[in-house]
Amino acid sequence: MKNIFSIILNLVVLLSLAPSVSASNSQDSLLAIFNQIQDTSKISIGIQLTRSFSNTDMPQALRLANEMYAVAKLSEDTRSIASCQNILGILYKKNREGDIALTFLNQAAINYDKIGDLAAVVAIENDIGRLYYLDGSLIKALNHFFKSDSISSARNYSGKHITLTAINTAIALSEVGLFDLSNEFYNKALSTLNFSSQESSIYAGLLFNSLEQNKLYSSNKYFKKLVAIEVGTASSDYIRVILSKAYYQFLSGDKKEGNKRVLEAEKALEDSNKSQTVARQYLLLANVFLAGDQHQKSLIYAQLANEILKENKNLNRQKKAVNIALLASTKLNLPNAYSLAVRLDSIDNAIIQETGLDILRNIKIQAAFKEVTLVKDQVTPENDEKTLEIAARSKTEKIGIMLIFALFMLGAMLFMAIRQMKARQKELEEHKILLKEKHEEAKESHKVNVDE
Repeated sequence: MKNIFSIILNLVVLLSLAPSVSASNSQDSLLAIFNQIQDTSKISIGIQLTRSFSNTDMPQALRLANEMYAVAKLSEDTRSIASCQNILGILYKKNREGDIALTFLNQAAINYDKIGDLAAVVAIENDIGRLYYLDGSLIKALNHFFKSDSISSARNYSGKHITLTAINTAIALSEVGLFDLSNEFYNKALSTLNFSSQESSIYAGLLFNSLEQNKLYSSNKYFKKLVAIEVGTASSDYIRVILSKAYYQFLSGDKKEGNKRVLEAEKALEDSNKSQTVARQYLLLANVFLAGDQHQKSLIYAQLANEILKENKNLNRQKKAVNIALLASTKLNLPNAYSLAVRLDSIDNAIIQETGLDILRNIKIQAAFKEVTLVKDQVTPENDEKTLEIAARSKTEKIGIMLIFALFMLGAMLFMAIRQMKARQKELEEHKILLKEKHEEAKESHKVNVDE
C-alpha cells in the first residue's frame, strides 16, 4: 500500500509540474521535479540532469549523482545501486579523479554481475580498462580488456560492445609491442563491426602495426582502405588516422603528402590541454617526424610528451619519449645525447624494479592469452558434447515418460477390467441366489399342491 501511495503521489507531482516542464523545457524544471521526488524514480530524472550538468557544471552533476546514490542505497535495489555507481564512476573519470572513478566502476561491475547483466559488465570493464590505459598501466588495462572479451565472446552473450572491446584490446596490445596479437583483435573487430564510424580506428591500427613490422604488402592494403574512409576533424580518431597515413607516406617516400598530414595534425593539436591523451598524440607525432627525417620537430614533440608524462610518472611512455628524443638528438649531433641515454637507462631500471622486464610481461600476456584461447577451444567441443548429451538425455527421458504413461494406462485398464469382472461375478452370484430362492418357492408350491 505504501508503494502504491508513493507512486500516486509522484504522478500527482509530475502532473502538477508538467505544464512548467513543457513550457520551459529547462534544467530548472527538471531540477524542481528531482527535488520533489524521494524514491527510485528520482534516479531516471537524475540521469538526464547529470548528463546535462556534466558538460557545464561538474560539481552540480556530482551532487545530483550522490543524491541519487543515497536514494538507491535506501531502496536496496541492486540495479539502481549499480546504475548510480556507474554514473558516479563516469563523472569522476570525466573530472580526472581516477582513483575514485575506479572504486565506483568496480563496485558497479560487481553489482551488475550479481543480477546477470553481462552487457553492462562488459561496458564497465571497458571503461576501467580505458582508465588504466590512459594512465599508462597497460598490463592492468589488458587484464580488464581480456575479461571483457571473455564475457562478450561467450555463446549466450547478446549484448553490445564486442567490437569496442576488440579495438581497445588491440590498441593496448600494439602499445606493448604484441603486434600479431593486436592484429588478431583488430580482425575480430572487423568481423563483428556494427558501426562504420569504427572502421577508421581499426584500419589505422592495422596500418600502424604493419608499418612497425615492415609488412609492405599489408600496409599498402590498409592504407588504401583508410584513404577510402572519410574522417571528420571532430572525430576522436582524427589525429591518429591522419598520422598513420603520414607515417606510411614518409616510409614509402611520399614526403610531400606526409608533410601535409603532419601539418593537419599540428593544427588540430594547437591549444590542446596537457592531458595523457595529448601526450600520446605528441609521441605519435614525434615518431612520424622521425620517420620523415625531421629530427628537430621530432625532438620538440618528444620533449613536450615527456613533460606531460612526468607528471603522472608514466614510465613506459616516458621511455618511448626519451628514446625518440635520443634518436633525434643523435641525428642532430646534439650534446644532450649522453644525458638522454643516462635518463633512458634510469627509466629502464625503474621499470625493472616496478614491474619487471618488458619481455617477461609480454611473454606472460601471450601465455595468458594462449591459455584463454585453449580453454575456449576446449570449451567449444565440450559444449557440443554436452549439447548432444542433453539432447540424448532429453530423448531418453521422453521415451521413459511415454513408457511410464503406457504402463499407467495398462494398469488403469487392468484395474477397470478387474472391477468389471468382480461386478459381473457379484451379479452372477446374486442371480444364482435369486434363482435358487425361486426354485425353492416353486418346490414348496408344488408340494402344497400335491398334498392338497
